[in-house]
Amino acid sequence: LRTRVEPSAPFSTLLEQVRTTTLEALAHQDLLHDRLELGLHGRDVVGAVRFMLGLARTDWADVPEVIELGAGTGSYTGQILDRLGPHAILTAIERDPGLAARVMARYPDDKRLTVLCEDAGLELERRAPGTVPLMVSALPWTSMPPADRDRLLRLAASRLAPGGELLTIQYT
Repeated sequence: LRTRVEPSAPFSTLLEQVRTTTLEALAHQDLLHDRLELGLHGRDVVGAVRFMLGLARTDWADVPEVIELGAGTGSYTGQILDRLGPHAILTAIERDPGLAARVMARYPDDKRLTVLCEDAGLELERRAPGTVPLMVSALPWTSMPPADRDRLLRLAASRLAPGGELLTIQYT
């Protein structure tokens, strides 16, 4: 699901936009059901992620920079790298040292990738407001402490470039 984030808007406005987008998606949920079911029931989670990222954007090759929040084992990292152009930059952030090492080991020769082992908020705080064209997140927003979630969402919203996007992948 895609929602435009306006850094100056209150958090309650963002929640209302997400609510509206979610309700609209639920009204049309059968359109993609067969394709997603094929991917998920066949345990082809990477295929399902590939499909979802493809729906989210068609211009990946034109994106100069992506920040990945919560890289985990690097499954989404690889899908992002596959779509980015040769001069793009991907900064993958994972706070768990074991998982961050795993991401680095999976893509050791890709010069477009930088893996940071730290809290995502630290990197976002270093970034100038309004400069990041695209963020992809697999962070578990719904299970985070509200203060942490709100802090990260505010930081992410403030760092997005005009017209920038925050793509969030959630699963249970």
